[in-house]
Amino acid sequence: MIAVNCLRMHHKDLLRMVERGVSIENTEIDQDVYDHITSDSGGTLLHIAVMAGNVKNVEKLVREGGDKFVIKHDTLGYTALALAARYNQKVDVIECMVDSEIGEMLLKKTNNEGEIPVLLAATNGHKDMTSYLYKKTPSEVFDRDSKYQVLLLERCIPVEIFGKRIYSSHCVANKFKNKCVVFNIFFKNKLLIFICCL
Repeated sequence: MIAVNCLRMHHKDLLRMVERGVSIENTEIDQDVYDHITSDSGGTLLHIAVMAGNVKNVEKLVREGGDKFVIKHDTLGYTALALAARYNQKVDVIECMVDSEIGEMLLKKTNNEGEIPVLLAATNGHKDMTSYLYKKTPSEVFDRDSKYQVLLLERCIPVEIFGKRIYSSHCVANKFKNKCVVFNIFFKNKLLIFICCL
C-alpha cells in the first residue's frame, strides 16, 4: 500500500495519477518528489510508474528525475528497471532507462538476492523482455566464468525463450547405452550442447 501520509497534499494527487497510469506529461513536478519514498516497500514514483506501465510517465520521470533518482532501489534491492523486468512484459516501459547514460549500470545491478534484470525477466517467462535485456546487457556479464551464463540458460530452457532444436542422436544413445535427446542452443553466438538421457 502506498504511504501517502509522508507526502504533501499536491504530491498525493501526482502519486495517484501515476499509480493509475494517468498521464503526467503536462504536470509540473516539484524536485523534492524525486527524493521521497512513495511505497511501503521503499519504492519511488518511478517504481510505481513502471508497474502501472504508462511509457510516457516513465520517460518523463527518467528524464526529469536524473540518474540518482533512476538508480534508487526499494527494500528488496529492485531498481525500477529490475521491477519492470520481473513484473511487466512491456519492453517499451524500460527502453528509456536502458538507453540512458546509466543504462549499462542498471543492467548489471543486482537486487538483494543477486539477480540482474535479465534473469528476473527470464524467471518469469517474459520472452520479449528477456530477449531485449539479453541483447542490451554488456557481454562481459556472460563471460565464460560468469555464473549468469548458466543461470540464464537454466531459466530460459523451461520457458522456451531461446530457440532450440531437439533430435534423437543415435551416436550419443549408443555411447550412453540409453535413449538421449540432444539440445542445441545458440547462446551469444556460441553453440552449446546439452545431452539429456531419458
